[in-house]
Amino acid sequence: MNKKCLCVTYFLRSQRGGIQAYLRYLEKGLTQYGWQVEIIFLDDVIPLPILGGRSWIAGLFRTSPLLRNLFDNWRVSATKNLLKKLAITVEKRVLIQRPDVIHAQDPYAAFAVLPLAQDKKIPLVITNHGPVMRESEFGPGYKNFVDLMERTAYQNAKAIILVGEHLKSSVLPKASDTPYFVIHNAIDIEDFLAKGQKEYLNLPKSYILIVARLDPEKGVDVGLRAFQQVLEKHSDLNLIIVGDGRLRGELKKLAFRLGITKRIQFLGWVSSNNVSALYRKAKIVWITSRPFRNIQEPLGIVALEAMVWGRPIVASQIGGLAEIFSKGGALLVPPDNPQKLAEATLTFLKDSLLAKKISEEAQKIARENYDIDQWIKKILDVYSKVQK
Repeated sequence: MNKKCLCVTYFLRSQRGGIQAYLRYLEKGLTQYGWQVEIIFLDDVIPLPILGGRSWIAGLFRTSPLLRNLFDNWRVSATKNLLKKLAITVEKRVLIQRPDVIHAQDPYAAFAVLPLAQDKKIPLVITNHGPVMRESEFGPGYKNFVDLMERTAYQNAKAIILVGEHLKSSVLPKASDTPYFVIHNAIDIEDFLAKGQKEYLNLPKSYILIVARLDPEKGVDVGLRAFQQVLEKHSDLNLIIVGDGRLRGELKKLAFRLGITKRIQFLGWVSSNNVSALYRKAKIVWITSRPFRNIQEPLGIVALEAMVWGRPIVASQIGGLAEIFSKGGALLVPPDNPQKLAEATLTFLKDSLLAKKISEEAQKIARENYDIDQWIKKILDVYSKVQK
């Protein structure tokens, strides 16, 4: 009989990001080994229109300490209500599917399903993709709730998977003696390369590529400022930005103020076929992430995608990026530093042999360490351990 895995997350199916890619690869890998996989996202439980607009509400309530405290109390209550609804949905699926493992992708989801997992004696595994406390404006009530939620989930799970070594310091102090495993993210290399064989129409001849959500922690504004400097010596270059987010309008205004609008294309989100083709033709790939409200970039899928295509990479020296490129494969620069980003880029443009050497290093590192086949075997080993 095929084994079954129920994956659950507090994040949204409709979002684009690392967790969604992680779950896509997890489902594919487990299926190849005969597992049945079901994935429940928060917006499978609560309609998207109800979830939408929360950032607007948060912005309104952050305008004063009094309103912030009101929002803090409301946030705790609202989060508990969402978690309860998530738990009810998961319970219905558990009674039908009877999974061998529940794999939560964040402590929110783990906290919601923990009583059910314990009652039904189903092993609970948590993957930590990074700190959950993004909203530094929230008051002590919400922060205390999140801390309690994390400690309860981590200490009662059967195993914790960390996607980077750098996450140990934030997770393990809350996890007591729960077994943990560092398993970096992965990519389906051959599938991603095959997708990129399609020609992407109307591309500029020479361009730098950024693939990122247009949110503060991704540092795309740093890329715009660096690109202005690079253009002074390479006026034929273009910058293509793939992704969307709350800063799209601000970034377009910044590009206008910097006088570089004509050399930039904001493509929004594109299909995986098209993004692979964009990597294939890119002159250089930038990963401009910055520390933001206790968040450091984990080992992002974007880094692996660029490595697979053997593109010269300039990346911020933080978090998982510093781990993956510790032995080469990219030029690392301090985050939030447009000048250093521009200088590293000019180094690549000036020295094609160096660019080729580092690109080949990146490809080799990706194939030896981050292919989906190796990755899924490590996860199956965790599943095997928790089921004993």
